[in-house]
Amino acid sequence: MADISIRSNSPSWRVLGSIGLLTLIVLGLIVDSFLHHQRDVQSCAMSYSRPSYIPITPGPNSRLANKYSLYFFRETVYDRPNESRSVPALFIPGHAGSYKQVRSIAATSSSYYKQKQLNGEKIDYFTVDLNEEFSAISGQLLFDQAEYLNDAIEKILSLYDSSKTSSVLIVGHSMGGIVARLMLTLPNYRPNTINTILTVATPHTIPPIVLGPKMARVYDQISFSSTVFNNNNNNITLISLAGGTSDSIVNSDSAILPVGKERLTAFSTAIPKVWTSCDHMAILWCNQLVRVVAAALVDSVQQQPHDLIKPIQIFERHFIHPSLNFPRLPVDKPKVKKATKMLFKNLDITSDTPQLTVLSIPKDRIGNTLVFDLITNDSQGSVRVFLCKGSKCTTDITSMIKLLPSSTSGDRHAAYHGKPPFRVLHLEQQYMKDYDHVGVWQYGKDNPQTFIAAKIEQEATTNIIVNKSNWDLVAHNGVSFNITAPQLYMTVQFPKISNPLLTYKLTLEWIKDSSDHQEEQGYVFAPIIQQNIGGESKYHVGLDEDNVSIDINFHASGDDYDTNFLQLQFWKIPGNVHGRAHLQIDWYGSLGKIVLRYGPSVVMFSFITALVVAANENMDFIYPLIGLVTLTSISSLVFGVPRGFTFWWLPSVFLCLGAGVLSLIWISVYSLACILRIFIPKRLTSYMTSMTVKRLILACSLASIRVIPVPVIITIIYIYWLFIVAAGSNNCTINHNNKIILMFFSSLLPYVIPEVVVYIRDLIIVGWKMPLLSLVSVLDDIPMLSIVLLLVTWTHDMLSSRQVKCVLYVAIIYYTLFGYTQPYPLHTLIQKYMGCIYGSDNI
Repeated sequence: MADISIRSNSPSWRVLGSIGLLTLIVLGLIVDSFLHHQRDVQSCAMSYSRPSYIPITPGPNSRLANKYSLYFFRETVYDRPNESRSVPALFIPGHAGSYKQVRSIAATSSSYYKQKQLNGEKIDYFTVDLNEEFSAISGQLLFDQAEYLNDAIEKILSLYDSSKTSSVLIVGHSMGGIVARLMLTLPNYRPNTINTILTVATPHTIPPIVLGPKMARVYDQISFSSTVFNNNNNNITLISLAGGTSDSIVNSDSAILPVGKERLTAFSTAIPKVWTSCDHMAILWCNQLVRVVAAALVDSVQQQPHDLIKPIQIFERHFIHPSLNFPRLPVDKPKVKKATKMLFKNLDITSDTPQLTVLSIPKDRIGNTLVFDLITNDSQGSVRVFLCKGSKCTTDITSMIKLLPSSTSGDRHAAYHGKPPFRVLHLEQQYMKDYDHVGVWQYGKDNPQTFIAAKIEQEATTNIIVNKSNWDLVAHNGVSFNITAPQLYMTVQFPKISNPLLTYKLTLEWIKDSSDHQEEQGYVFAPIIQQNIGGESKYHVGLDEDNVSIDINFHASGDDYDTNFLQLQFWKIPGNVHGRAHLQIDWYGSLGKIVLRYGPSVVMFSFITALVVAANENMDFIYPLIGLVTLTSISSLVFGVPRGFTFWWLPSVFLCLGAGVLSLIWISVYSLACILRIFIPKRLTSYMTSMTVKRLILACSLASIRVIPVPVIITIIYIYWLFIVAAGSNNCTINHNNKIILMFFSSLLPYVIPEVVVYIRDLIIVGWKMPLLSLVSVLDDIPMLSIVLLLVTWTHDMLSSRQVKCVLYVAIIYYTLFGYTQPYPLHTLIQKYMGCIYGSDNI
């Protein structure tokens, strides 16, 4: 068959250019939405330290000892070099992370220990220098780091008395948290040497991007359904902290842990006295969060009486429900004042006599459930709440009080900056059914600006259910609901809104009666909204302006939570102020949410497009692509595959984006080939395409797979083929068959280039010479290398055979339907086969 040539002015070239331009426009809109819309405001204070890093010499006994190193951290203000050691902790940095990133948490831990004047155990922090490796794009680096860190733990424990210290506490940032979990699955892990793993901004369930089978194998190995991981995970406390939407590197959806008895997930926006989102790096130095994390870590290693309190309970106490300190009640008899329904006043007590205001619990209700609500800005603990039976108020329920961020007219962000938070109590009927009154106890001279608002009311008036779906919001341009005047607290539930891919705008319009004199009465707080879904909470404060608009966005809650749908809780001044709220979808803001969730799938869909081109032997892939989009849409709508996508039409959209990205790659490669043609003699074409050269490439590739990583070999072959195409072109007219093979190779670049970067960096910058690759590492890359070598060595007739086309079409259908969740089927089969023959621990 004669070679077919396609010139640059052919219809296919114009189509590629149009697709590429449209793709650039769409990607530009997505990136703009991602960077500038529906982003929570980060309001972190800086943490400071005076660190010292002492090398541990000799280092761990590890085959990787020449590549990595271990350090002992000392805070020069609080720690003494020769101070007796207590509980060891190991910090693991993440992708391109430095061992010095431990300084904020470690220094604050020492400060907390000294300021609290604790007499128990303190924490000794160790940190590991991983050469700021790009671990998020290389699964092999994760295996290397995990192997070394297991050896590092052996070294750390050897510095302590084995009768007193037998385990290490782990703090992992980003991919460092994945390394910590991977350590548990490796053969050199010694059981029970890790007791707690606290991870920060770690993608536990989904990798940021899967560009190789090794990364897929890492996540298979640490899966919560993995037998190996679960066998070594007994009695290990696992904590995950997420930064929210400010984290533009790791999607906080992937930081949510499955619910378990020794697992806890907390968002920085929900942690009391933090209440701010954190970007990927700030989460390590954000002072509000660091102070809470340090306190939790130090408290978790203190000796507990009779081991009645588990470490997970201590972390919950700090991250979810902090315990509040209250002074002892005075012995003086209080001055009693009765109220029918509401107490709302300044707490301006001019005498030392306590006051007890009693709110009656109505008894003549018929089927109406009651609730008691209280809010105060008292920061001294001078407001206490009791349940009363008759004339005796003996049941103290003050411990049920929770904290809310301060909200006044001048507040715009909920982040804690030292301003005393509000204290609130929402008490349900089940707690009041055996009592007659609720008593609010006030005592001590206080700030005249201190206020209390309390009320008993029917739950039906404080709980609104808006049973509207996203489709209803689309059809009616949103949904409106009333914020009624008499209520102090009300909850608005949206049972059908739980999709984290969509973002919303909530607009508030307040209507104030002219007879309302709240400023004269000293009612000094502005409305607050607490946004809840699953375990994630956010707070919106200072909402007293008319027509104020706030962003509503959230992450996946999972089916393990009871409230896996959107809830909005309002705290406002009861009286003659009521409002109207309108919730609608923010389409442009939602556009950017797909970046972290589904952006990596574009690489796979580009590969599918290249398969379509190879199967049809034609660059005009528009009609086959239309058929593939139709197949994908029907399959997703009817059968729910491809899996992992929120909407049935998303796979088709990303298939089109993948085709556009491949068009852009091809335009760039085509231009490069035209430039190279100027410098390459055309007479080299026959020599470079001879079977002798191809056999030599085949032999060298197979001989070097234990020495040079396969992605590096594939990149060298790609460059070789690019030179063949450039040398064989004539006036930028490229041989049709070579062009198709080059396009297919180009679709593999996103998979191999990251590993090449890692290899060059290790070889040149770090000076690390990689030992012989293990059998399992080679097996990971054999399928891709085999396909590349076959394309290089086979003739055109062999590539056009019916059998090859059949294989290509099967691959197209498989990757379209299952490639997003199972992108490496051949690798999985080979690993399982070799595992059955040699045993999983020997390959």
